Amino acid sequence: MRLDGVRILLAEDLQLNQLVLVKMLHILGCHVDVADNGLEAVERFGSADYDLILMDCQMPCMDGLEATRRIRELEHGHEHPVVIVACTANVLQSDRERCLEAGMDDFLCKPISLKDLHDAVERWVPGGEGHVGQRRGAAMATPTSG
Repeated sequence: MRLDGVRILLAEDLQLNQLVLVKMLHILGCHVDVADNGLEAVERFGSADYDLILMDCQMPCMDGLEATRRIRELEHGHEHPVVIVACTANVLQSDRERCLEAGMDDFLCKPISLKDLHDAVERWVPGGEGHVGQRRGAAMATPTSG
């Protein structure tokens, strides 16, 4: 299934990862904006309406965990908070727990396959199984294949 029209903010500091993920998201039909670090991700979040944020955990200026915390503060009281999916090479359970505690909803392990990316975005976009009524972080319980 294509994901035409889904608006995604990609927060990733490495240019090669940006190029690969943007290409994959375009294949899926998504519109993508890129933030080079966590601080820029927070700023872009405040100026546009996104369906989902793909958030690298380790970035300069502000890491993905702190950026997620700040975004959650900014949207405090919003009826429909933005979905934030961690993108990281760190795959330990403690890493997943730190992402959940920061306010992230899901977790993708790098390198990210097109199928895993599709499944995560589809799960959380409006109408997806995780979008309404699912407890934050519930999708993190099962690691995605890589």
